[in-house]
Amino acid sequence: MKKYTVLLSTLLLIVIVYELIYQGKVFKISKNDIFYNELLQLGKNNVWKMLMLRTERIEPFYKEIFEISSFDIRNIKKIDINLYTPKEWPSKNLVAYALSPGGKEIVFAISERDGAFNLVYSLYILNIMDGNIRIILSPQQSTEITKVCYFPDEKNIFFVGKVKKPKEAPNISQPDSLYKLNLKTKEITELIHYGVFTITSQSSSPNGKKIVYQKSSNLDKIFIYDLTTNESSKLTDGNYASWRPDGLKISYYGQDGNYYLINADGSEKELFILNKPIHKFKLIGAKIGYISGELLWSPEGQYVYYERTSIKAFADVETYLPYIMKVSSKEERKLSNMLSGIKNWVGENKYK
Repeated sequence: MKKYTVLLSTLLLIVIVYELIYQGKVFKISKNDIFYNELLQLGKNNVWKMLMLRTERIEPFYKEIFEISSFDIRNIKKIDINLYTPKEWPSKNLVAYALSPGGKEIVFAISERDGAFNLVYSLYILNIMDGNIRIILSPQQSTEITKVCYFPDEKNIFFVGKVKKPKEAPNISQPDSLYKLNLKTKEITELIHYGVFTITSQSSSPNGKKIVYQKSSNLDKIFIYDLTTNESSKLTDGNYASWRPDGLKISYYGQDGNYYLINADGSEKELFILNKPIHKFKLIGAKIGYISGELLWSPEGQYVYYERTSIKAFADVETYLPYIMKVSSKEERKLSNMLSGIKNWVGENKYK
């Protein structure tokens, strides 16, 4: 009996070591970890800020909390947007949000039902320092907002949605467009008119002169819109497009499942990341799969953040684990799960 106990304990120890080392669950933080300390130093020099969203349960309802963090997860700043009460939840929903390039504000859109149970949308700006919120667009039926993003000048934002004309009936469906909104004058200008869409959080070029966007159909197509000429041109087939901080290249998810870099004029396509699972076989624990979604570039372009799919043993529920890759060496590390769900990464961009 004792012999079997020792054998079982040995096997269990082997499995634990396998999980910690081979699966790469632990992102070691020590004085000798050059990779992590380089991130901390760069983050300190560039005042990196990352925006995440968390849902917290407050009996008997849930509420959304914005989190502002860097790689030093001891300094996570939580911001309650104070839009929910037990009486009105879940009538209000947070549908879109984005961090300003300077890291001082968050723009976010809310959908809710009015007295006649019509769906209305509103837009707000949250000051991260003091928590104050100012309204940009009051609740209205004429405007629908599904995605938002700042222009680099922070004086304008653009959003995907609908802006119905006064004579149009509220219940008549119309294609979604891309609009520019001046935050001071609140003037809305339609830039691109199109149907089914997807647009990434880094859609504006670093100099604010171009926008990369995607048309989704049977074959996803990525386009470039030039704000100086008001013209669009097809860039390539694919999705999840995002600008490299120098503005010269765009990363995107190709039709074969890998990630590519391409010049903004559509030339010199090159393989960037060969997208494959970290390990196809696991003894126990989660299976770490493919990269999912867009690549999020660090402000100086040395790193990319992304998430990998993860399926736990004996469960069909898919979750997402945060990873970071050093561009020069293609070295990849898993981050703390506390850094999952990052949507914006801002800081000093020397290329502007």
